[in-house]
Amino acid sequence: MTTIEIPDRDLQIQVPSDWSEMTPDQRSFCLNRAIMLSDGQIEFGSFLVECFYKLTDLQRSVTSIIKERIAGHDALAEKNRNLRIYAEAIVAPIFGIEDPEQQFEIKYECVTPPVLDFSLRKGLQRKQFIAPGSLLQNCSFGEVRAAILAQNLFFESKDEKHLDRLVACLYRPKRKDLKSLQESEDFDGHQKEQFNRDRILYLATWTTKITSWKKMAVLMWFSFCISAIQSEDLTINGREINLSHLFPKADPDHPPKPDKSAAGWDGILNAIAKKQVFGSAQQVDQIDFFEILLFMYDEDAEIQRLKPKN
Repeated sequence: MTTIEIPDRDLQIQVPSDWSEMTPDQRSFCLNRAIMLSDGQIEFGSFLVECFYKLTDLQRSVTSIIKERIAGHDALAEKNRNLRIYAEAIVAPIFGIEDPEQQFEIKYECVTPPVLDFSLRKGLQRKQFIAPGSLLQNCSFGEVRAAILAQNLFFESKDEKHLDRLVACLYRPKRKDLKSLQESEDFDGHQKEQFNRDRILYLATWTTKITSWKKMAVLMWFSFCISAIQSEDLTINGREINLSHLFPKADPDHPPKPDKSAAGWDGILNAIAKKQVFGSAQQVDQIDFFEILLFMYDEDAEIQRLKPKN
């Protein structure tokens, strides 16, 4: 958190310095304003000031408005200049904005999924869609693979139907029998219905009703999670691991040759299924994503251990 002083009000305020320190409401608001800015719906100055007010929880009172009117044009202009300086100092670093004159890419660097109102209605039906866990916890390997496919198809085509499918993979309806299941000793902790690839298109007819900026928020969060999993230190079942060795970054001077025998995550699925540790490819897809990551790490560690002997 960052401490700032507001001389006009004799205040000291703790302000979030990154996404993880924001409340869910602050994250949703700032994401919304950032996407509006990138779409040209608001100006950069408005974006800064609105996010600043949200992060500081400052409210304009009737008294402050009256004082502004009494102070006159020059005093008000000076106050707005100071406000802009404060806002830029607080908001710009969170979004990675170095040059306000240049178009910037929104950086949502947070493992916590956007907490959005996904209670959707279609006709007389209503479904409550449940968010995944932080950093894709409680997701199956199959749903992550399907979400990556939808993400890549959206990046290639910019067709929003792929965003609908991405959200449908990750945010699914609450289990119908959840209340009775939670009372059972065998409850697995999953609140949303089990992932079924054949239901993606059906569920996408629901998620298409979600506001576009909310779907973009899910996309940014998911993309960051995949990047973090491939490069950052992770804690899985109490073990500290790093998978960056399995996902090396491309060297721009020496781009790697395409490996058609192991096309990304599909190749990982087939390689694991061949070992029959978890069963068939269909069974592997139902395994917890983090369990698959841990298996990949252990397999690679064993390969590295045997290399000198060979």
